Amino acid sequence: MFILATPTPPANADALTLALSNALAAIFNLPSNRKCVTIQSSFFPSIESVTVDLSGASVDPTRLPPKPEQLSAREKGPVVAQFKLMGQPISYQKAGINLNLAATNVLFDYARDEQQRLLLVPSHIESGELRIDVRHADLEALILAGAQLAAAPHGVNIQRVQLTASSLGSRSAKINLRIVAKKLFITATIRITGQLEIDELLNASLNNLSCEGDGVVGSIATGLLRPKLQQIDGKTFPLMAFSLGDTKLQAIQFTTSDPLSLRASFGS
Repeated sequence: MFILATPTPPANADALTLALSNALAAIFNLPSNRKCVTIQSSFFPSIESVTVDLSGASVDPTRLPPKPEQLSAREKGPVVAQFKLMGQPISYQKAGINLNLAATNVLFDYARDEQQRLLLVPSHIESGELRIDVRHADLEALILAGAQLAAAPHGVNIQRVQLTASSLGSRSAKINLRIVAKKLFITATIRITGQLEIDELLNASLNNLSCEGDGVVGSIATGLLRPKLQQIDGKTFPLMAFSLGDTKLQAIQFTTSDPLSLRASFGS
């Protein structure tokens, strides 16, 4: 699902290219040296291919559009024989995320949300595959940056973060974080454990989070981290900046080796 940057349905492939490009620019910081949307169409609204290349783009989580709660009556939109979306990588704060999505025979509808913004919604996909990969080092860097920001005002220096994960099934994993913190000349280790789960809508949640630390510095650090963990425990976070609309995921496989990898097949 895309919120298009136009008040009316595009009349041709060029107009759709512009509307998609502007919509993506509202979410991502896009590379300036190339086009991110390429559409080939001989008889619009029949489209041979749509390619969205977000490689080198970065996403700001504060700019993600809210998920529409209600959609108005729909009208038929373009039909796309081959749809591809990729990012090698897409940057999210300190992490690089590799994304590949390919789908065939995609039927889109136009709809409007409660704010009357025009949406492009996939209503039927014959088949498709999605893969998301994130290196352990990228996740460690992302967590380290957040922990340092929270601890610095209290005189605690977070020095290192080590991530390990073990699979609990095709959609869940046990997560262990080992954090080394220092205050003045004293060093301590903090251990955070929890469970990562992925639902059928490609939302991730962290559950049953716990935090323990050694000594005085460990107690100070855990006291700072526990409120942050309580804020995210049980909450869901979308793994993609767009929705698959009405399309149903048929299979999901999550693996915890380096990189962490999510594979999904889908279709209507």
